[in-house]
Amino acid sequence: MYSFVAKQFPTGAGCYLMRNAARRVIYVGKAKNLRRRLSQYFQESNQHGKVRQLAAEIASIEVYLVSNELESLILENNLIKRYKPRYNVMLIPDNSGYSYIVQTEEAYPRILAFRKNHASLAMRGDHPPQVDHRYGPYLSTMTSR
Repeated sequence: MYSFVAKQFPTGAGCYLMRNAARRVIYVGKAKNLRRRLSQYFQESNQHGKVRQLAAEIASIEVYLVSNELESLILENNLIKRYKPRYNVMLIPDNSGYSYIVQTEEAYPRILAFRKNHASLAMRGDHPPQVDHRYGPYLSTMTSR
């Protein structure tokens, strides 16, 4: 296990990637205060077995600063989809509830609004259309208030 000093991390909002010794991303997270959140991984008290196991595997941590919490939420979602880290298994499938816009692979492509856990009626049925491109995730307008 490598030692990390909390002071080396910035205090702003952002995302972090934890990599093992083989440089594989094993966990992606987000925080309002990166320094405070990352320091929690290296405190012996109040750690569950899974967190202790994760902390023992960490060889390096990369941080990405963003302007606000909403940006960190979107970035975290995209990083998890990209790297598919083993400790984020619950968030790897596209069942996050975020809205996406999809373009179908039909002779006359359609643009559809789509949420995996609330699929539009056009995406349901016996033969749902193949998706050519997916854009998003998009947050609802209610989150920007």
